Amino acid sequence: MRINFFFVHPSKYYLFKYLINELVERNYQVEIFITSKDVLEYLVKKEGWNYTNIFPQGRKIKWLPTYVSAAVNSIRTIWRIYKRTRNKNYDLFFTDDLSVINAWFKKSKSIYFTDDHADSIPEFKLLMYFASKILAPNSANLGKFERKKIGFNGYKQSAYLREKYFKPDINIVQKFNPQLTKYFLIRCVSLKATHDVGKTGLTNDLLRRIIPTLEEYGNVYLISERELPQDLEKKVIDLPPEEIHNAINYSSLFIGDSQTMCTEAGFLGTYFIWYSHFVGKVGTLHEMIDKYGLGVGIESGDEEIFIAEIKKFLNKDIDVNERALKMKKNTIDLTEFMLELVEDYNK
Repeated sequence: MRINFFFVHPSKYYLFKYLINELVERNYQVEIFITSKDVLEYLVKKEGWNYTNIFPQGRKIKWLPTYVSAAVNSIRTIWRIYKRTRNKNYDLFFTDDLSVINAWFKKSKSIYFTDDHADSIPEFKLLMYFASKILAPNSANLGKFERKKIGFNGYKQSAYLREKYFKPDINIVQKFNPQLTKYFLIRCVSLKATHDVGKTGLTNDLLRRIIPTLEEYGNVYLISERELPQDLEKKVIDLPPEEIHNAINYSSLFIGDSQTMCTEAGFLGTYFIWYSHFVGKVGTLHEMIDKYGLGVGIESGDEEIFIAEIKKFLNKDIDVNERALKMKKNTIDLTEFMLELVEDYNK
């Protein structure tokens, strides 16, 4: 089989990492397309894969309004994929982005991955329309696209953070916390995507409010997509991207406005406080919150409730390791599931 993978976010590198390596090992013809997004190319290059970066300078057009830029880039993306695939035949396109449209035009099969509710990001519905099948957790509500759904028990982290794939290393934590003292980890996203327009997350002023409270109980470290002022920048940990999961794993509490990293924290058994405009719209996170008690979600803007939740945690010092173990027992090995899916797809 010839399979084309196109992914545009570092989280999907982790999702597909072990699947792609196994397919290459089994002599499948695997093509990988990416765009420049955060540390994505760094991770792909470090993995040693042959790949094509169809947007080496990134897809953002800074001088255009966000929505106009998104529309223009959709056309550019489809065109650039077309130029690189027009003379080739594919058995399957595997993606979280626009290559489902290229697959549709080529009359090839495609699998589109999502772990969000269909209504959470309306523009994703267009991609679901063109996809042959949609791979999604059972907790994700796809609405009218449920008929296309290949559901599974678990989360995308089931593909790379199970014990089989992730081996915690305390030595990595010693790089930024030499005495291995208790610490809290905060993640700040850039909020520059089209679905983030007009939204706020962990602002600098809010960080300045919560850090002193946390520091009464332990050290505070930051990881951030955006540039921070000097007083906050000095708390940013300098770790290679592939080592961040260790920092999350050994943290006493994870605070973030990132859906992916909050889910990673919960999967690793680290309690999370999720502060986001997506609260109520991400089925996987709400399953972790409501079914397993691995964290809590606070709508961005509700700063006083958010701070109260932090103080509540600090006073209780909640341990969720047993809850995480229970959750993992109820989830599949997603890499193995995707591998079987690819091998059996033509059947």
